[in-house]
Amino acid sequence: MSLRQRTASELLESRILEAALDLLDNQGFAAMTVRAIASKAHVAPMGIYNHFKSKNGVIETLLVQSFDELAEVMRESRCEDLSCQIRIMSTNYRKFALDNPARYRLIFMESFGNFEPSLRIAEASAAALQSFIGLIEPFAHAGQLPDRPLIDLATSFWSVVHGFISLEVVDKNFAIDREGVFVQLVEDYWRGITTAK
Repeated sequence: MSLRQRTASELLESRILEAALDLLDNQGFAAMTVRAIASKAHVAPMGIYNHFKSKNGVIETLLVQSFDELAEVMRESRCEDLSCQIRIMSTNYRKFALDNPARYRLIFMESFGNFEPSLRIAEASAAALQSFIGLIEPFAHAGQLPDRPLIDLATSFWSVVHGFISLEVVDKNFAIDREGVFVQLVEDYWRGITTAK
């Protein structure tokens, strides 16, 4: 069975989104104007308005796609025992961030001014968080994690890995062996959590 070929409209939308990400990655969020995105994508500005209605439409689509991709990464991070689960999900999360620095910054590190997140964005971000919570839930039910709300455990863990990864994404992480230090950080954190339960 052959894969469906993308339509010309889908290809154009993809070019516009890639151009916006490239601008974000190389020049920052302020550079993501309709005119700059259109120029980078080699389309008329009207093409952006036709496909996304506004710059906010581009941002919304990128946010939803990015949260969806992160959720998929989390869903693929399953393992049978707790230490393996923690290692795989943190490693995959870090890989997503380092492979997609513009997307990572967009969903976690940018301020959008007067941009109002839509219900689509809220649902996509909630799905990404739920994918993460689903990975630790079986171990919590088995009594291997402290008796705390799962959202609290997920938030505290995310704070630890996000802090380290954010420094990497903006190239301010000065660890000599970043991967080794990251793995040790995650192990130390979870050893402390499980010992304290």
